[in-house]
Amino acid sequence: MKEEEIWKGRSKVYDMLGWTRRKEYISKILQACNLKSYYDACDVGTGTGVVAYALSKYCKSVHGIDISSDMLEQAKKHHNADNITYMKMDAENMDFPNWRFHVVTARMVFHHIVRPIIAIHNCCDILKPGGKLIISEGVPPVGVKSFHERFLKKKEDRQVFSVDDLVQFFEKSKFENIDFEIHKMPDVSIRNWLDNSGLPKEKQEELYKIRLDSPMYSQKAENMRISNGDILTDWYFAIVSGVKPSD
Repeated sequence: MKEEEIWKGRSKVYDMLGWTRRKEYISKILQACNLKSYYDACDVGTGTGVVAYALSKYCKSVHGIDISSDMLEQAKKHHNADNITYMKMDAENMDFPNWRFHVVTARMVFHHIVRPIIAIHNCCDILKPGGKLIISEGVPPVGVKSFHERFLKKKEDRQVFSVDDLVQFFEKSKFENIDFEIHKMPDVSIRNWLDNSGLPKEKQEELYKIRLDSPMYSQKAENMRISNGDILTDWYFAIVSGVKPSD
């Protein structure tokens, strides 16, 4: 399936994914931004604009960029505001000749990027000196990364990062004051995640069975349990931040 078709299918159901709308998770990202009312912000890989819209309540302006026109169409319909500008743009080839931002955010997008180190360099380039980058990615518990890599490869072509991987991206791009927090999100529904994945039903059932039969060490690490015909697990999100040097 072509990438454009995948995102077209997902765009209509993406906001129905339970994890995307968890208020505590969004609040943690906003807290990491340390926002001011005069800030100009950019949300990279904005998708349907959930984070861009949250930023817009506390910033002067927000640019939300995404590679998918279909995602941006949904963002304009459902998460728009007078101070938000949505634009089609690739994180590996960003171009803002007239803008530099106080804050750049990227929630759950870097695992889709083929060359993440180029994308993080680009994020640094569009920041003002002293500006802050916040990247958030789902991270597997200790000892479970290899299973996640095998499992998620069955779903799509994507990468799996540890906290150390993300911190190293910041270090290689010469960010300062690098910090991170792990946010635990309990009771994430695997059925909800698959039903709103945009994948064919046969693929959804294949992935559900793999998850159901996952190794015991993975089940324990993620507090996996069965409830009303659904698999519930605890998910973990790293929220990593760094400051662009002033000189």
